[in-house]
Amino acid sequence: MKQKKIIKIILSILIFQISFLFLVISLYAYHLPLEIKKQILYGVDSTGIFFQNKPIIRFFPLENGPSVYERAQNTFLAIQQMTALGLTEKDIVLIVTKNQVQAIVQNDFSQPLFFVSQKESDINKTPQLQLAKEWILRIKTIFDWIPNYRNTDYTIWEPREYLPCRGYAKAYQSSQVHIYPYFIAAHPFFPIGTKIRITNIFKKWSIVVTVEERITASDSMVLIEKDAADAIGLGQTPQFVLMEEFR
Repeated sequence: MKQKKIIKIILSILIFQISFLFLVISLYAYHLPLEIKKQILYGVDSTGIFFQNKPIIRFFPLENGPSVYERAQNTFLAIQQMTALGLTEKDIVLIVTKNQVQAIVQNDFSQPLFFVSQKESDINKTPQLQLAKEWILRIKTIFDWIPNYRNTDYTIWEPREYLPCRGYAKAYQSSQVHIYPYFIAAHPFFPIGTKIRITNIFKKWSIVVTVEERITASDSMVLIEKDAADAIGLGQTPQFVLMEEFR
């Protein structure tokens, strides 16, 4: 009996040590050698995302819009979240608009990954869409570096059906004077004129808004004018909503 107990104890210890070893290995595997660095390139200040000390994306200052560091930080966090959720380049969608090409991570929140401005296209002497594809292929090297990540392909929307989806919304005050007979909204890539039914998931209140403005970066996926936000119980703090196309 004593020998059996001793054997059980030894086996339990071995199983615990093996489990702990696998845990340490998995934690190390997902500790990405990813960092944000500032550089002067082509005589212009830039901020880039580096993987294993090699640049994969470089952002350049824009006259209007978020700072290069903010853009790099948002992309950095989005890549980390993708690896934590087991997402790959298959979950990246490219949205082609008149002024930019935007990459969106198609998870429950439709999270922006990056956008390629005309300035980055000019500096790299590469069309915006092609440059966006190159950035995605470089991000793919991160997924390839992580064990058991699958090889997939990404999709280009020019545009395609993207609703319904879930995301965040909050109130905003437009800087422009509008004379619209309806409530308006701002969104990173939904086509201008798109009518969206916004539903406050927690209160079950809905309202229809029309996309009339564009935003380049925000902590919310959609901004709706204050009166419309008040009507469904939204404020300045982003809240979870359901977005459906209204026809």
